[in-house]
Amino acid sequence: NIKFEGSKKKIKSSIHTSGDLNTADIKKILSLLGVKNENLSIVNLQSNSIINFQFDINKNFKIKNTTYNIKGDISRLQLKLNQESFIKDFLTSYNPNIIIKNAKFYFSSNNKREEFRLDGDVKFSEKFEKFKYSQFFNKKNKKYNIKVSSSLKESALNLKQLNYKKEKGQIAQIDLNMDLIFGKYFLIKSLNFSGNKSKIILNKIKLNNDLEIIDLSDAKIKTYTKNIKNNDFSIKKLDKIIISGEVLDAQPLLKSLFKKSNKKTFSDKINSDISININKTINGTDDEVFDLSMIATIKEGSYSKLSLKGNFSEDEVVEMSIYQVDKNTKTLQVISDRARPFIKHFDFIKGFEGGKLIYESNFLNKKTFSNLSITDFKVSKVPALAKLLTLASFQGIADTLNGEGIRFDSFEMKSYTEGNVMNIEDVLAIGPAVSILLSGYIDKGNIISLRGTLVPATKLNSIIASIPIVGDILVGQKSGEGVIGVSFKMKGSPKDIKTSVNPIKTLTPRFIVRAIEKKKKEKKEKIK
Repeated sequence: NIKFEGSKKKIKSSIHTSGDLNTADIKKILSLLGVKNENLSIVNLQSNSIINFQFDINKNFKIKNTTYNIKGDISRLQLKLNQESFIKDFLTSYNPNIIIKNAKFYFSSNNKREEFRLDGDVKFSEKFEKFKYSQFFNKKNKKYNIKVSSSLKESALNLKQLNYKKEKGQIAQIDLNMDLIFGKYFLIKSLNFSGNKSKIILNKIKLNNDLEIIDLSDAKIKTYTKNIKNNDFSIKKLDKIIISGEVLDAQPLLKSLFKKSNKKTFSDKINSDISININKTINGTDDEVFDLSMIATIKEGSYSKLSLKGNFSEDEVVEMSIYQVDKNTKTLQVISDRARPFIKHFDFIKGFEGGKLIYESNFLNKKTFSNLSITDFKVSKVPALAKLLTLASFQGIADTLNGEGIRFDSFEMKSYTEGNVMNIEDVLAIGPAVSILLSGYIDKGNIISLRGTLVPATKLNSIIASIPIVGDILVGQKSGEGVIGVSFKMKGSPKDIKTSVNPIKTLTPRFIVRAIEKKKKEKKEKIK
């Protein structure tokens, strides 16, 4: 339909399509409508639809005032999202090869806005889900409003920050209403998730492009893992951020405590006080913490001050603090009468009992300097140590490790982290059966490189005892026939570490000095 109005030509057209369209066909239609399609590839479309569009052509043959709408039924649509999606981080069964069937759709566009609606069956995992989607785009301010409603029965979900997993086959539903401007922010106006007995409700949570929190209103979290409630708390922001409730799963926090990450929870725009009061905090062991309380101050997205305390029992506590030393330096301290909740999350240690822990970390610009001390503990099922003892022909000690475990009086580690690399300057572990001194580095996820010395404790004691005066004071008047130990190297990817050992007849002065220093320190503490 063509009309002439002065120097303008007004053109209206309607295209009815029915049947199959392939990628080439769809590209032609989108090109005709002036639609850019960079984020997805449409593989095949079986539909029945009507495309209505109109535009003006001025005297210079320029197209103006283009508007169009498309509506119809989709029998089957196969498409692929081209860009990497953060959806995979939590929707673990997500597949970018998406299939839509038995759906109704509508799309319209003019100079001011675009609108798209879809209602049907969508498969973004292994099976189809009921799915509703609507999208409004304001061309002036570049803002999208997106609403999603979907069943999640056939999808696997993993929310690492809450230690919550939903398996395939479990009934679940999600309803989301959000605004976003790409490259600037995401505003979750409302999110409601329900799955079995678990519920997550978020209201007015604003995130930046790196998914760090810019602002928040309130949230209610209740999740169950293996039918056991592991989270039940609420978050509100009034004049400060208040977190309170019955249960909090602290395992994600403990896993991240000794790891440096570029990802932050809060953006640089967050400045607020925060308080936490939780009746029971679980950590994946039997060492539950009761009456956990914390007060803190967040400046420019980071904790500038923090004080935390909780109780394992009447006589056992855990304390954590963060304070600003100067403009560039911040210190984190952890003191715990039970070390196991913290050590559990080191993947290479299976079987840890007893122990008290002291940890201090200084954050200076892009480097983190840390000291970790654990006293009076026992370990078992440590594959790397078991292999080292076997190669060193210390089979008796290796058998003890695999049986009741090896006891250590103390473990001290001094390290600094820069970027993704942890540089271990010094680790000294001393026990009744064996003592170890090592150093090296760990490029997280890529390579582990360690070297050191391993000595049976009886041999270490004998050489210290042979040192005049010092030996008498530390271990009594005993002498041995010499010192026998091994030097070792461990290098490779985390899943394929190569270990080699070499016998040694004499210990390095560094080993002896460190052992003497440690024993002197223990002697002084006993006297106190």
